[in-house]
Amino acid sequence: KAGADGKENNKDKFAQQTLDLSQKLKDAQVEADEINYQEQLFGWPKTKYQSVGQMVNQLEPYLKLWTIVSNFGSSYSKWMGGPFSGLDPEKIEGDVGDMFRNI
Repeated sequence: KAGADGKENNKDKFAQQTLDLSQKLKDAQVEADEINYQEQLFGWPKTKYQSVGQMVNQLEPYLKLWTIVSNFGSSYSKWMGGPFSGLDPEKIEGDVGDMFRNI
């Protein structure tokens, strides 16, 4: 998809990259917890992995933003380019309200 300035619109790509990064960080947190559990079994001091949790928390607003941008773009195309008779005003109002509240 091309934007008004002729450049490719990357909203869906950014949303997917943010989602992928979020999943990798969550996987890293699970692995850190598993390592801590194994360290506990051996009676070793636990390694501190607070930076992983901090990165998950720091990424969360961006994940929300890009997910909302991607969802809005998909919905907007349907609203503006689809058949008018297929629109459900209550659903649209609810979706837009949810997007607004989450931003």
